[in-house]
Amino acid sequence: GKYLVELLKMKSKQTIRVSNAAPSKTMGTWIFDKKSKRRKYISLTGKVLGGMDAMKQARYDKLCISNPQRVARFELQQRMQELINVHCISDRLRNYFENKSTDDLDIGGCLELHELKSWGLPDRVISRYETAGVKSLFTWQVECLLTALLPAPSESPRTETNLIYSAPTSGGKTLVAEILMLKRLAERKGTVFFVVPFVALAEEKLAYLQDMWQDMTIGVRAFHGEEGHALTGDVDVAVCTIERANILLTQLYDEGRAEQLSMVVVDEIHMLADCHRGFLLEVLLSKILHSAPGVQLVGMSATLPNIADLSHWLSAELYVTAYRPVRLEVRVCVDRALYAVSGPARQEPGTDLAPCLRRVLGAAAAPHRSVQEPGQACSPSLQQVRQLGPPQRADPDGLRQLCAETVRGGKSVLLFCDSKRRCEVCAAGIAEALSPAAPSSEPPSGSLALKYGPSAAGGEALAGRRGLLEELSQCPVGLCPVLRDCIPLGVAYHHAGLTLDERRVLEAGFKKGFLSVLCTTSTLAAGVNLPAHRVIIRSPRMGQQLLDVAAFRQMCGRAGRTGLDSAGEAILMIQGALRPEREAALHLATAGLDPLRSRLHEAAGGGLEKLLLEMVSCGRLRRLEDVDSFVDCTLLRAQQPESLVRSHTR
Repeated sequence: GKYLVELLKMKSKQTIRVSNAAPSKTMGTWIFDKKSKRRKYISLTGKVLGGMDAMKQARYDKLCISNPQRVARFELQQRMQELINVHCISDRLRNYFENKSTDDLDIGGCLELHELKSWGLPDRVISRYETAGVKSLFTWQVECLLTALLPAPSESPRTETNLIYSAPTSGGKTLVAEILMLKRLAERKGTVFFVVPFVALAEEKLAYLQDMWQDMTIGVRAFHGEEGHALTGDVDVAVCTIERANILLTQLYDEGRAEQLSMVVVDEIHMLADCHRGFLLEVLLSKILHSAPGVQLVGMSATLPNIADLSHWLSAELYVTAYRPVRLEVRVCVDRALYAVSGPARQEPGTDLAPCLRRVLGAAAAPHRSVQEPGQACSPSLQQVRQLGPPQRADPDGLRQLCAETVRGGKSVLLFCDSKRRCEVCAAGIAEALSPAAPSSEPPSGSLALKYGPSAAGGEALAGRRGLLEELSQCPVGLCPVLRDCIPLGVAYHHAGLTLDERRVLEAGFKKGFLSVLCTTSTLAAGVNLPAHRVIIRSPRMGQQLLDVAAFRQMCGRAGRTGLDSAGEAILMIQGALRPEREAALHLATAGLDPLRSRLHEAAGGGLEKLLLEMVSCGRLRRLEDVDSFVDCTLLRAQQPESLVRSHTR
């Protein structure tokens, strides 16, 4: 082993560290992976590579270090410096939102604010965004970015402009956060926390950012579970779960490196209302509000009720839009018939504004234009759109027909089931319906055979599905018999019973179009981004509980693929004979979201007490006055009377 290491040292003429490929190792170094018994290279962007890819990346990184002017990150810094002087044009920014005119607004000499180059992105990075289908910004994205450029109010204790914005799923929220992160990284050194609620989402964001920003040598790493051990100085962006973000922040405080944190971006900030983990997110943001006034906070969500409370709590600028690039149609399927829901549906703040754009100057001006208050009676009704045909013994509710007609039209289906077992049963049934031996089977549009699916050429799809089967067979648990029979027909299931590697393989296959139908549980709705033309929700119940409105909207938001579909369709299936299910369907389709409330005092074991003990133990709170000032930084204090909050701290 020692001889091998010395030989590799001489061959590469670089230092090789013998260890497992732990992500906490310094970027731009070689390591020796004991598991594969091969040397690997950790690039400046955090990717772990092997073979010829490692050699090419090492040469490129060495060139970047010796010639920083040739790196796209240098170009980013130059362009961002020329982009805007916030304090000089703040009056013109406010005038823009009053008159909606860019005639007097000059951003770095570029009046075409919908172009990516107008926001300081290097040409090589722009080309990657264009390859991913992002060629320009929507109007709401431009307005939201302009909102973030406003200086912090003079009465605010914050030194940076915080931002809270809400947009529908698939509306392009992440792109706004990415541009703001790049601007922050160009302005000052430090680490940006990108906080997501789930491990699967953290892994997806990690791969996405590493790919999009690799030309700028921006170090991106994931921190969740056992992934990522120490926050080293070369980490520019830490993609982390809520739990790990709290741990990393505490470590920075303990080590006296609090100034290393420069920005925190929270995706799915409506998780504050989660009864199990919401208090942890509130703890994280409360710590930053109290002890790190120089950290910029950005929060985004697709479903965000009483948004003004969050804006006031975080001293943040506020932006709300209901714009969605792909129109969404919600249907209810009852007894093999599709119905549209009509009636007085409640609208969330900002959704009734034309042209679906709203920028709110100050939290106090946030509009609450709900036409129906929570609990107010409504009388929605169902209007039939079409009949699926006569009942069939193998398909009594029309599920197989809905999937088959979508696949034959060259589209994809995401089916949400109420249990893991139901996912597997539905996948097998849909595969049977798509089989060439099925009585009602018809060839899909185009020259493609049904067996190979509609999303790619026959040979490409066949090779892709064979590749999926080969990858799954190499997993330690082996190949599931259900997947073995379904994947050749473009159908698969996805739930927590599969290993992480199996889920990654299936997700990649669905994104590439090798799989046309994916049967999954509700956890995927808030997890990885897997859009489909048609979303089918098998039941208004998930397990033993009824779906809540937020989860239902998350599922429906997966319908419609930007750039591929002009409209997406979400279908909720119910049993017509059951009155509770019919009432639940009408409620989900028309009801508004419940107001978001702090969970800090409701957490198991006492969330507020734990938070105070933690702050005392790390030396942040030393006097009773410090406790009072810290409690004032919580969402609980922003929403509850002072006397009630003080009762929890005495």
